[in-house]
Amino acid sequence: MNVLIIEDNIDIATNIAEHLESKGHSTDFAQNGILGINHVALGSDFDGNVQMPFDVSNMSLITQELILASYTKQEIQKITGQNVICLLKNSLPN
Repeated sequence: MNVLIIEDNIDIATNIAEHLESKGHSTDFAQNGILGINHVALGSDFDGNVQMPFDVSNMSLITQELILASYTKQEIQKITGQNVICLLKNSLPN
């Protein structure tokens, strides 16, 4: 699993990364949610090799948590798909 850690305290971010990496996950950092929001997207592993406690049918729970965390509608749209669409439009040949 690839995990983007959004945390402005580098010591906390490092501790989280070390724990996740010890479990076999790869990590990357964004210093804060304001800068990171334009570069964050939900990802998944649908090849069946990773067992998760939830599947795509529970994606609405993530949206609900983002709403509870006071993310704006625009920010939620970016996280749940708009950033990926933008990446593909800018990366793929016309």
